[in-house]
Amino acid sequence: MSALESAIGEANPIGGPRLAETPQQRLAAARSWAQRTDPIEAREPGAPVDLMNERMRAVIGAAERAAEVIRLDAERQAHQHLADAQRKADRLTTERVRMLARLTDELIEHAVAVQQRSAQILTALDRATTELERRLAGEARARGPLAAQPSSTSLEAAR
Repeated sequence: MSALESAIGEANPIGGPRLAETPQQRLAAARSWAQRTDPIEAREPGAPVDLMNERMRAVIGAAERAAEVIRLDAERQAHQHLADAQRKADRLTTERVRMLARLTDELIEHAVAVQQRSAQILTALDRATTELERRLAGEARARGPLAAQPSSTSLEAAR
């Protein structure tokens, strides 16, 4: 197990090391790495360049490990954010579909009611027209054959 994995725990489900969950755990992991870096002791007074190179490698290694933890944490947070956004979008879509279905059902019910009422009105108008035609025909028969022909005075009154 690498120093990074041992500092932050078991492997995570996406293939990398398990991420520290809290800032305190991340700080403890960073301190653990710092402690795992062996202090470099001066071996010879005449070898300052080697000493400096070893220290730079240790600092770079610690920085790379810290960067990896940050990258993994950012990746975990991004996956969580995407999953949360997907759940929210799914919930909103479901609500909208339900609302549209309810409104569609209401519109269909209203259209059926309008159609039925229109049919009733048309039936009533047909009956009224038939009744008026029957009454007018009866009155015309009662007046006789001359009454059925319009007179000039009735035509003038109609104008």
